[in-house]
Formats: sequence, structure tokens, C-alpha cells
Amino acid sequence: MHLLAWIENASNPIKAISGILLVAVVGSLNILTGWELDLSLFYILPIAFVTWFLGSMAGFFASFVCTAVWYGIDLSLLHEYSSEFVHYWNTVIRLLFFFLFTFMLNSLKNALERERKLSRIDSLTGVATSRHFYELLELEIARSKRYKRPFTIAYLDLDNFKAVNDRFGHTTGDKALRTITDYVQKNIRIMDVAGRLGGDEFAILFPETDQETIRIIISKLRKGLLEEMRQHGWPITFSIGVITCNGTYPSADDLIKSTDELMYTVKNTSKNDVRYETR
Repeated sequence: MHLLAWIENASNPIKAISGILLVAVVGSLNILTGWELDLSLFYILPIAFVTWFLGSMAGFFASFVCTAVWYGIDLSLLHEYSSEFVHYWNTVIRLLFFFLFTFMLNSLKNALERERKLSRIDSLTGVATSRHFYELLELEIARSKRYKRPFTIAYLDLDNFKAVNDRFGHTTGDKALRTITDYVQKNIRIMDVAGRLGGDEFAILFPETDQETIRIIISKLRKGLLEEMRQHGWPITFSIGVITCNGTYPSADDLIKSTDELMYTVKNTSKNDVRYETR
């Protein structure tokens, strides 16, 4: 795993050089074993490496290079065929096989990346899924504990969201959710993370943010969101619980639970308000 992570983080020139070295290794083995042992299958290794880490175009180029290397070695070994056509035919077949392998491997990689993205990003709203948000929160807790820095989490529940679904329909309800998350993402920092934890419940992680700063941020964010709802004619308001951690580092589960409970104290009393807490 550490090696794969190192390769992923390496520069493209280093990846390209590594691919070239793999071709050289396979080619050398090909020369040492002679023409009686067919090592064509082993050329898949550098092709797979280049395709996975540098993309399909690099993979197709690597396929061509591997075919050319095999062709040159086969000539140098003075392997005689009944007809020159057989030599050309074998070369073309190998090239097509390498191209097909590159195409299939690249398709697999793209499919896996789509699945990984879907597991991290909520398909409706475009914010982090609950699972991914928890993962990022755990990382932030660990980082803050190490560097003794504050961070804040806000838990938002949409008041009267059911009324929007009942009155305007679920399509409008989905539009409202997208409108809210679009506004949030445009008005928080790049380092902040918004996540959807339930149907109409959201959380926002604010790294490096103390309570004095978060009060200003939440006030502006809530005011802007209420204006967005007013412009669309939706009766949605926001019950928000906000906890700033500055010296205590609970688990992600405990922190989400505490922030949820703080939000519900707003929900069960006045609604459309914010409560803050520092730990």
C-alpha cells in the first residue's frame, strides 16, 4: 500500500521512467530466454503500469513501444518463420491485443473512479456523503489534536422542508436542497467541507475556526440562505447547532451526536435559530 501511494504521488516523469525501466526488464528477459519461450504476456506489466498511472494515451503508446521492442528482439534472435507474412501477422496481433488490454484496463479504472466518487459525493446535492464526511471529520480531529488547533462543526436542519414537498412536490424539494447546498459551497472556504447526513440534515466542518470567527460565518451564511429561500417562495428556515472544539477532541460519532442534539434543542423550541457551544 505504501508503494502504491508513493507511485500515485510521484511526478509523471518518474512514472514514465519507471514504465521504461519495466519495458527494459521484460525485453532483457526476452533476450535471455531466446525465441523458444514466448514472453509476450509479460509486456502487459509495463503497459498496465503506464495505463493505470498515466492514462490511456500513454498506455496506447506503451503498447506500441512494447510491440516494437518485441519485434526488434525477435529479429535479432534470428527467429525464422515459414513466411515473412507470419512475422508481420504476429506483430499486428500482439499490438491489437495490447491495445485491447489498454482499453479494457482504462475502462475499469474509470469505472472504479466513478464508484469511488459516488461513494464520496452525494449525487443529488454534490456535497460529501455521510460516510465521507465522517472520514474527513476524523482526520480533522486527529490533525487538530496534534497541532492543538480549534475547529468547528455546524449541524443544519431544514425547518418546514416537508411542507415544501407536500405543497410543491418532491421535484421542487430536490431543487431546494440543491439551491441550499450550492449556496453553502459558494460561501464557505475551500478548506471547509459540507456534507449531507440525512434527507434534509447537513453538516459543515470548519477547520482552524474558533467560536468568535464561526459566529460571524454562521450569521452571514444563515442570512444568505434565508434570503435565498424568500426569493424562491419556500417557507424553509434553519435550525442550527454549532460546536467549537478547542482543547477537547471527541470521536467523530460523539461530536456529530452532540451537535445534532444541540440542533434539536433549537428545533424543539423556537426553530430558525442558532445555538453555540465550546468544548
